[in-house]
Amino acid sequence: MSMLTKWNSIDRLTHWLLFIGVTITIITGLPIFAESIFGFLLPLRQIPLPPPFTIHFIGAILMIAAVLIHVVYRAASGRSSEIWFGSKDIKDFGLITRHWFGLTKSYPRLGPHHPGQKAIYWLAAVLGLLLTGGSGLIMKFRPDFAESWITTSILVHDIGFVLMLTLLVGHFILAITSTNWPVLKAMFVTGKVPLSWAKHHHPEWAEKATAKTK
Repeated sequence: MSMLTKWNSIDRLTHWLLFIGVTITIITGLPIFAESIFGFLLPLRQIPLPPPFTIHFIGAILMIAAVLIHVVYRAASGRSSEIWFGSKDIKDFGLITRHWFGLTKSYPRLGPHHPGQKAIYWLAAVLGLLLTGGSGLIMKFRPDFAESWITTSILVHDIGFVLMLTLLVGHFILAITSTNWPVLKAMFVTGKVPLSWAKHHHPEWAEKATAKTK
């Protein structure tokens, strides 16, 4: 079976770091966000570690590391443009939605990333991390701030948390569907997807990728 490299080692490393970091921060953040429901997870936050480290803070460090590696690598490799979200993505997303509901047989010629992936990237991985990361650093390292600022930081942190959690749950549900199983396997196992899958779901990217190998 012919295969195409969908995710290289750097892509997979940053995704793993982000996955582990997000999992840690969500699990340790839930008991603070809703203690009456997730209070049983509080002991995870209380594991003794040298200051200023906590389990929650370690998760945040992993996410920051993933973002820094991702940004530097994308810039150095000239691949930053792949994840920009523009007017074409909006049109493609509308067409995909109509196709999904059986309202049209047409399907857009997608590049390396689905418009939904790009939307989740910018809303969860960028906006969500900025909101939670920025407010979290203030709460962690500037406890001397006025109480009104701390209250605002907590609110911003919670908004970022809810945004990330909502989008990531949707991302997870879509990732485990049978249609997306090849790309999920690529991210966590081989880094490659079948050429037939790529031609069907990302024809523009498949054509460019196969042309480079000739």
